[in-house]
Amino acid sequence: MWSPTTSDRQQIHSFIAATLLFTLYYSVRTISVSQNAIKRLGSSISSSTRERQLVDNGISSSSSAVVGETAGVENELQGDKKEEVRQLSYVFDPKTIDTHHEPTMYPFIDISSISNSNGGDPKFATNTIRDDLLWYDELHSNSMDSCIDFQCTSNVEKCNNVHLTNYDDNNEPPCCTHILRDMLHTFDTEMSNIGINYFVGFGTLLGLIRNELVIPWTIDNDIVIENVQTLFAMSKLWNTQSTGLQLIYPKMGKRLRGFPRMCITSNFADGKLNKWKIATPVRHTGEVREFAHRGFPYLDIYFGKDQHDDKLFGGEYMGCKHYTSDVYPTQRRYVYQGQFALNFPQKSEVLLERYYGLDWRVPKTDNSQHGDFHQICAINYGLEDLS
Repeated sequence: MWSPTTSDRQQIHSFIAATLLFTLYYSVRTISVSQNAIKRLGSSISSSTRERQLVDNGISSSSSAVVGETAGVENELQGDKKEEVRQLSYVFDPKTIDTHHEPTMYPFIDISSISNSNGGDPKFATNTIRDDLLWYDELHSNSMDSCIDFQCTSNVEKCNNVHLTNYDDNNEPPCCTHILRDMLHTFDTEMSNIGINYFVGFGTLLGLIRNELVIPWTIDNDIVIENVQTLFAMSKLWNTQSTGLQLIYPKMGKRLRGFPRMCITSNFADGKLNKWKIATPVRHTGEVREFAHRGFPYLDIYFGKDQHDDKLFGGEYMGCKHYTSDVYPTQRRYVYQGQFALNFPQKSEVLLERYYGLDWRVPKTDNSQHGDFHQICAINYGLEDLS
């Protein structure tokens, strides 16, 4: 009868150990794959259930698709270029965030304590500030004189990234989207310094949530503040000299309606854009182009209106309405791979559904930079009974 030697026993033990390790490895891998499959299935079921609920309510996702900022490539992009842009603008991919390393929120001031320094004029008293913005127009009637017109590069393939802004190139102006990123950083730094809350909204929120970048074909940032009193406090406390960002009230259209915005001044980025200054663009008729159509970065400021219900926040754009708990408290989140932090609404994805529809995750391609603004908040998902 065969009797195993010491060497035989060692080989048998090694074979058994290897077999056990192999079995254990594939068991763990199978469990991991199964868990991922279950998650995807759950997400699919949840999405399908939401779609069925909308259909049951007479709302189809195809008819409710809102273009808004999800649409757009630069007007000159044609044919195959459109498909290139679609590939560059990644479809939404949720990421696991370590909340233990998320930035903390800065302290807010009591804006009701902002004093009136306009000679006692009652229309500038904090508690009587009105949504009609006549007071804002008076405060900033000459502010446009501080704005500069400048060149920037809008090449999507070159600029749709997290690279630092190249202000020192003497042959080509810096990327428009990189300047927009720097504007956001500067804006947040100043709002942190003066202690006023805000959150990124509309197309800026869309780009940062979907792709962690500013949308590559946009030309403006969208910021939302709580109310008109907040805008008043900003007007009193904002430091134009140090930020290089100026509060303005450009008017446009036949009715010459104004809108709170911010432009770049000669002090922005330590004056490094001054070498790219150009004459104010004009139309073929010789008329000066409206501010929003000049083709260089700026910042829009939206503010909420009184909804006569503490449970609701809205009015930042016509027809928009949210549960206050979907917006506040705002939360700090890192953007651009941790380069800096911004304030986001409490439930960003919920707001994006209301702004742009259920298909906001997938970039659309057409020749519009900002999409059909009439469709923003066309259907306030989950708030139809309150519209």
